[in-house]
Amino acid sequence: MPCVENRLHAFDRSIRMMLDSALRRRDTLTTEPVRGYIYRTSAASCLTVPPGYIPDAIAPFTGLLRWLAPWAVAGADGIALGPFPKDFPINALVSTQLLPDNDEPDMLAHLWKLAKAGPTILAAVRVLGGQCAPEQLRDPGVERHAEV
Repeated sequence: MPCVENRLHAFDRSIRMMLDSALRRRDTLTTEPVRGYIYRTSAASCLTVPPGYIPDAIAPFTGLLRWLAPWAVAGADGIALGPFPKDFPINALVSTQLLPDNDEPDMLAHLWKLAKAGPTILAAVRVLGGQCAPEQLRDPGVERHAEV
């Protein structure tokens, strides 16, 4: 149970970090210094999306995805991407806008841009290999492949 003294210590440390940027955590893996900290994976890992969580706009196309990229379809029409190497920036996937926002005025332009980028995206994901089962991720060969 946190006591008042611990809360005051956390508050004091936070205020000092807010006012003095030298005390803040920095990302040491970038070639140029960046403000803030980039969260990264701690080991070779995969992004697995079970069928129930696939957006309704994509769900009808899992059959096409199974035909185009069989290595990216896991189990009963779920999607598995990876393995991503250790220290992979987590926001690289989160920030990728695959579906247009509902309030985006020109959805067709977004879909056209995505269709043009489709081969590049598929090629990049194909290199990963789709070896996302837990026993595959424990294999040192899969981990070496993810690092390449």
